[in-house]
Amino acid sequence: MENRRGPEGTRRIQAIGKLRKALTALAYASLVFDICIAVVTSVGALRIGDLQVLLIPVNYALTVIVILSAVVFVTLLVEKVA
Repeated sequence: MENRRGPEGTRRIQAIGKLRKALTALAYASLVFDICIAVVTSVGALRIGDLQVLLIPVNYALTVIVILSAVVFVTLLVEKVA
């Protein structure tokens, strides 16, 4: 069904849907890594195991999450201006 705004409006609605799905996936990934941070913090506080073994992959994953968040933030700013 064609949008009242024409093909441009339809593309924009589809882009918003894709962006919403990306934000949802990013939110779930961020939540998972927040839990990982809590586990690493608990391991460090309780001195249960080797903190470095846990910390390195979590740090890399968090770096990826932060970069993706920045990309989504810039995309939202561009969409708002356009």
